[in-house]
Amino acid sequence: MEIRIFNWIEAQETLAHEWARLVGELGINPSHDPRWMDATVRSHELCDEARVAALFDGDRLRGVFPFRQRRLHSLGLPLLGIEPLTNLVSYHAQLIAAEDDAYRLLGGALEHPLLAAWDLLHFDNVPAGSATAGLLERIGKERGSRMIRRDGENSPYIKVSGDWQQFLATRNNKFRVNATRAIRKMAEAGETGMAWYIGADHSGQLLEQILAIEELSWKADAGIAIQQNPMEGAYHALLIPTLSEMGALFANVLLVHDRPVAYVLCCHYRGWIGQLKTSFDKQLAAAGARVIDASVQRAFGEGAEIYDFLGDAAPHKLRWTHDLCLHGNYWIYSKRLLPSFIGAMKQLQERRQPPAAAEPAAASH
Repeated sequence: MEIRIFNWIEAQETLAHEWARLVGELGINPSHDPRWMDATVRSHELCDEARVAALFDGDRLRGVFPFRQRRLHSLGLPLLGIEPLTNLVSYHAQLIAAEDDAYRLLGGALEHPLLAAWDLLHFDNVPAGSATAGLLERIGKERGSRMIRRDGENSPYIKVSGDWQQFLATRNNKFRVNATRAIRKMAEAGETGMAWYIGADHSGQLLEQILAIEELSWKADAGIAIQQNPMEGAYHALLIPTLSEMGALFANVLLVHDRPVAYVLCCHYRGWIGQLKTSFDKQLAAAGARVIDASVQRAFGEGAEIYDFLGDAAPHKLRWTHDLCLHGNYWIYSKRLLPSFIGAMKQLQERRQPPAAAEPAAASH
């Protein structure tokens, strides 16, 4: 087998079809699909920096590792870091290869002349107990001098089975009362409909509605609305038509007096529904609950198996479920002298104090 390194444009032109096939056949999260990752890379303006290591068996593609190399500083000392592009937008990150090929892919990439000088390998949000988590532990022991693992996000999810009424029957009375209350309050406020965007049903209207709602939400006051961050705005402007192209768009917008007041943007891909973004008009608190309730309810009629709230375990998500997907973040320092020394110092810091918000190594800008 052979590792070949492609720049981002070459990879999209040469590998995209087979890459997408691998994601689908292996049941990998759709945020690893080349179309979705292209939206991520372009919105982050990283087309010149992004690379793809591809594992070939003859002419057959067996795995892809989209990554970037970055100059980092830790303890005031320089490091060359390698990071998967899933660190940019991280939904259950994993290597895009069958389990038998994953070691050949990552191990071979780290030995390639273009990457062999690596000092630090950093993966975020890898599902606990996954094949990728096990592989990183193995790489850390075999290729690294030191490894630091920190807990990542604990993402709540619902196992979708039966119908909506059967699901409600498993909830407590308070949950059912709150769901009924949200419907009643929005009816009193003048609810005039729920717009749905499903599958390939995309129009620019959805993005316009989302931006209008963000402007009226608490996020605008906090300075974190989509349109207040150019990268975030570019990402969603690319993501929505990409989800439509993939046939994976699953979004709903609540209307009051025909005005958009709340939305949920999801991806529905091969039985997985992931809640990517949601917000509501801050003057209509019940709108947030109403639009999420409607999104989850529809999932029971759309052939979904999992409704994934993504992100961390916020209280409004935990009212639905206590099932969590646990994740880990990994920093693997190579065996060379400088990264080995830095890794040892970082491990010592970890033992002396609880993990801080800061990462073990910071990017040099």
